[in-house]
Amino acid sequence: MTSFLLCPQTLQKPHIVMTLASAAQWSLYGALTGDPFLCASNAASSAVAAAQVALFFVFPERRRGASGGGGGGGGGGGGVKTLEEGGQTAG
Repeated sequence: MTSFLLCPQTLQKPHIVMTLASAAQWSLYGALTGDPFLCASNAASSAVAAAQVALFFVFPERRRGASGGGGGGGGGGGGVKTLEEGGQTAG
């Protein structure tokens, strides 16, 4: 697993929110029709999507300004580079 896969730029908010909404609706449909497989599999997907949405609130995306002097410790751009910025993979 690489650090690129864990960066916030790879998690797209609209996609995750729509996944949560869709999986929750299919889970509800499975519960209403009495289909345990449909209900359980989509409930698991809903839980994963809800955890991803929660991560956006726990770890908000930092904005990079042109001055480079914001944020805490060190006064820079954060320290973790994406692959496009010349970062390296963990493997």
